Order: sequence, then C-alpha cells, then structure tokens
Amino acid sequence: MKIRIVICYFIAAIITVGFLPFTSVSFAAASCFFVINTDPEGVKGESFEVTVTGKDVRNLSAYDLCLSFDSGLLEFKSAVSAIEGYTVLVPVKGNEVRLAVAKFGGAPAENGDIKLCTFTFRVKAAGRADITLKSVKVMDEILASSNYTSGSKVSVSIVADTSDPDSDDLKIIIPDSPAPGSPALTFTDVAENAWYAKAVGFMAERGIIQGVGNGRFAPELNVIRADFLIMVMRFYGISPETNIADNFADAGNKHYTQYLAAAKQLGLVTGVGNNRFAPEESISRQDMFVILYRVLKKLEKLPQGTSGKTLESFRDAGDIAVYAREAMKLFVETGTVRGDGANLAPRATSTRAQAAQVLFNMLSN
Repeated sequence: MKIRIVICYFIAAIITVGFLPFTSVSFAAASCFFVINTDPEGVKGESFEVTVTGKDVRNLSAYDLCLSFDSGLLEFKSAVSAIEGYTVLVPVKGNEVRLAVAKFGGAPAENGDIKLCTFTFRVKAAGRADITLKSVKVMDEILASSNYTSGSKVSVSIVADTSDPDSDDLKIIIPDSPAPGSPALTFTDVAENAWYAKAVGFMAERGIIQGVGNGRFAPELNVIRADFLIMVMRFYGISPETNIADNFADAGNKHYTQYLAAAKQLGLVTGVGNNRFAPEESISRQDMFVILYRVLKKLEKLPQGTSGKTLESFRDAGDIAVYAREAMKLFVETGTVRGDGANLAPRATSTRAQAAQVLFNMLSN
C-alpha cells in the first residue's frame, strides 16, 4: 500500500506541479539537453513521426514535455513513451501538446542518451510545417526537478503527390538533418577547424544560440547586451516572462523583451541606470561576467576552487569598474577567467564567437 501511495503522489506531482507555470529558478545541467528529429522511415502515407531524445540525461524518473506544431498544416494523432510508466497525455490546446510520464515504482532512473517518446502527426494541407520542442521538465526519484527550454525544431515539407494526377494525396518530404556537433553543416560561416567551432556547435545544438539568417552565424559581429543575456538564460534553463508586469524602459517589443522582463524580475540584471538596459549596445567583457555571476549566484552555482591567480596578477586590473570587481575577482581566482595571461581587457567588447566560447568554458569549471 505504501508503494502505491508513493506512486500516486509521484504522478500527481507531474500532472499538477509539472503543468503549472514556473515561478522559481531551478538549475538545469548545461551538459544535458533534449532534441527532436524526424526520419524518412517514420513516414507512413500522410503521417510521420517525431522522436524526442535526451542527451547526457542524469537520474530521470519522470518527465513532462511540451511540443508546439503548425496546427494549420498538421493534425496531432498520438504520442507513445519509450519509457514505461504512468502516462498522462494532455489534450491538444491550440497548437501545443504535452506528455508527462512517471516511471513505475522501484524502476531504476534513466541515465545517458535516451529516447523519451515518439509523436505522430498527420498532414492536412500543403506547405512547410515546423514542430518545436518548447520545454522539458525532468524529475528524479525524490521529485527534485530541472527545467529545460529547448527550442529544438524540425521542419517538414508537404507537397501534392504528383505520381497520380487524379489523387488529392499529399507527400511528406523529410529534409536531411546535419550530424550533431557539426557546426560547419549548421552555419555556412563557421569552419570546422575554427577555434570557436565546437562551442558554437554545442550551443546551436541545444537551441542556446541562433544564427542571423541565411544559414549564417556571423561569428565576428559584436554580441549585444540583450543577446548575451538570452544566451545565458537559455544555457541555464531560465524561461522568459510571458506575463509582463514590469520591465526596463527601453525593452520595447522585440525578441528580447520577455527575457529582459524575467531577468529584471529575478534580479539577474539591474541595467545601466534610469531603468534602462541598453539592450542593443555591444556588451563589454566585464558586463558579460557580471551577468554570469548574478545568474550563478541566484542558482547557488558559483564556481569553487582556486587557480593561484589574483586580479592583481593582470596588468589592466585597474580598468575594471567598481560594480564588476566582485564578479571578476571570483572568476579569476577560480580560474574561470584567464584573459590572455597578462591582461583581462575588461572594457573590450566581445564577438558572438567569443560569447559562445565563454559559456562553453563554463562547463569545465
């Protein structure tokens, strides 16, 4: 009877807590991520399959995920979990479908690279349809949860089947997917041997960074303050605020508006004064590390250890602004920031490639 009660509580937590809006920040391990993909072998007539997989998953005993799809072109048919357990499929609402699964009591947790589930869709009309993995919440055996904002997306082309002129059937075309970790296939301007290629590939794979259009990443462009904040928030699984009650005066109505609102509400950023954030200005190196410091402090994940280095070890330590000294001091002393060995260049701007590399380096600290 006790086991049955625990199981019921477990699945109830997935249904209720899992489906409520996130009201607090939880740390999502950056090495773990979730993606969706399609396979031509999953096409059956006018239906096709989309598979959700997790990479480097740790202690997964339950999950709750949300997919969005083009409801004008696609009709949701079914979802099947690859992990046995108690399953709750939430009815389609608008263009979203949710699936929650809790493993049976006593079953060991899942680790490593695992297949979570398969969704089946039927095509309704011709066009290009996108399916996006919006979010994933995972729980371990004691109901400790981690939230992931994925953004992994697949697209399918739906065209008229010309093999039979008298037929109204539709044909599904599944595009070839680039190999995971191949930035040269993801962005045309990121060479496989570029010093930042691994970082960009890692971030792009997880939906943390995006290109600038036409298959380009523009690695040499300076990263603006809002875009770096978005990268950090996606990296650590912090969701944007959709119900905005307060924001910076210059937040506008842009791709970064909801992220600025969430960051301000959570105290992750304070702006540049007069309730402004200067979202489209190039970000300095010291401001990058101030944002990182505040996020990690909020998540109680500040780096530990000592590198034997101090701020005074660098010739330009005096150039660090007063508000940035605490963050720069910690990152230097823990070896998170190394500069070029002699200088930290705190007031220099950073390129998009350098920003991706900074976050990638956080994995090893």
